[in-house]
Amino acid sequence: MATSLDVDNENSDSDLSADVAAASDTGNENDSSGAFSDSPSTSRPPAPAPTTPFPTHLSDLAPQETLVPNLYKTLHALHQHTLAPLPRLRSIATDAAFVTSLRRATGLPLIANERCGAWYIPPALKAASAYFKSTDGHYGQWAFSLRRLNLQVLDVLGAQGGGVLVDSTRRGKAWPDALRRTVPLWVAVVDNVLWGGRVEEGGDGRGREGLQTPEGEEGVGESERAQVEARLAAWEGEFRGLGLDLGELRRRVKRRIRCVWVANGAWEPDGWAEKIRGMGDFNVLVLASASRRVRGAEMSEGGYVQGAGDDSEGWARGLTSQLWWENKDRLLAAGEGDVEDMIGEIVATAKATESVGQGTRIEKASNLFVGAGRREECDGFDLVINCQGGGKDGKSLLNLKCREGKLGSKDLRDKLASAKDVAGAVLQQNPHSRILVTCSSGKDLSIGTALSLICLFFSDTGELNAARQPYFIDKMVIKQRLVWISSCKSDANPSRATLQAVNSFLIDRPG
Repeated sequence: MATSLDVDNENSDSDLSADVAAASDTGNENDSSGAFSDSPSTSRPPAPAPTTPFPTHLSDLAPQETLVPNLYKTLHALHQHTLAPLPRLRSIATDAAFVTSLRRATGLPLIANERCGAWYIPPALKAASAYFKSTDGHYGQWAFSLRRLNLQVLDVLGAQGGGVLVDSTRRGKAWPDALRRTVPLWVAVVDNVLWGGRVEEGGDGRGREGLQTPEGEEGVGESERAQVEARLAAWEGEFRGLGLDLGELRRRVKRRIRCVWVANGAWEPDGWAEKIRGMGDFNVLVLASASRRVRGAEMSEGGYVQGAGDDSEGWARGLTSQLWWENKDRLLAAGEGDVEDMIGEIVATAKATESVGQGTRIEKASNLFVGAGRREECDGFDLVINCQGGGKDGKSLLNLKCREGKLGSKDLRDKLASAKDVAGAVLQQNPHSRILVTCSSGKDLSIGTALSLICLFFSDTGELNAARQPYFIDKMVIKQRLVWISSCKSDANPSRATLQAVNSFLIDRPG
């Protein structure tokens, strides 16, 4: 039975309202010159000045800047304060203490649901990263993502008997949709594929199971549960269609997964070790919402911001979770007026000293590597492809000059042909050539480029296509090859736009 712990620890914000009574003027305010009447006009004495404190005309309702505060400006200023870095960093530090205490109480390793979760976990305590998107759990948009399989989570669970998956939300809820819906449907699909079959097929005899969800007001209604469970069989078929070694996955994960939900401000640290031991037949996946719930607003009276680590591109000024933890004490000690300049210096220094290193090797395409940053030297590699490099090309260096973000994915669509031609020539000359593909994050454009090269030049078994005869490529082949990359590089997270560029290039390419 799924377990959830949740209480309200915030008083509801009181509504402020004022009743305004409008008095209507029943007198005839039209021009009485007789233009529309044959009767003679009569003059009336001026109306006496109103004695009521309430407005008698619409114009009286217009706010006067000297008397009435500008509500829009006030709300805008409050919203801007929630986007200021320092209140967010202080809130993150507070929530990180809860996450660390949860680690001590459960004895389980911490897994960051990127990107938000990494802000709350000290790097030394982070066992792995995961990529469960809330949008995959939105009502009516439920999805089991084949490009975010998160198989690395199974390794942590199997090795440690469980784990704590950390995420947060800024929307006044106890848990983000990633923890309420996306992860539970992922667990159901994985468990049913690995353990739901007959015993002679590797199953554990328990059969297929449904959706685990939190209880109470933050749970999932019966109608929604039924709709999600009706889709499980189709998702399980897609998962099987990837051609993964299911026996190997069973050996890695060892047993089924049971979910437990925990929210900051709504848990007791005592007794957790015994609770975990009492679920010894399962891997225990604790789904932890790092932030304390603030009802009715994003910021509490004390300046605490719920889900401060969420949507960091809107407030972090280029600061990453890694840089935050490396400079935590300096940043928290800075004043409100100094912290943004300090962040600018930290980010600039990090960019000036970043290096790619040797990258991550793709095991099934053993001479292909992916990495983050930009590399100007080719030491150790026969070819380096910088997706966002803007310098001059060299004998062993190809700069694709793609821009950042979605524009970069659009650029990639036109640049993949160059990557194909140059990499193909290098591999034809020496089938054992080592090729490194980089982009600024090491997770997006470099993954898309490497994926294209794998589909073009490597067979289903990972052998190089020495004859350079074109393989049949469809969307399923592309999904299968993407698994080759994600199983070696757990933080690979190509955007939808990047994958669309890859699909367009590979499937629509001539001959």
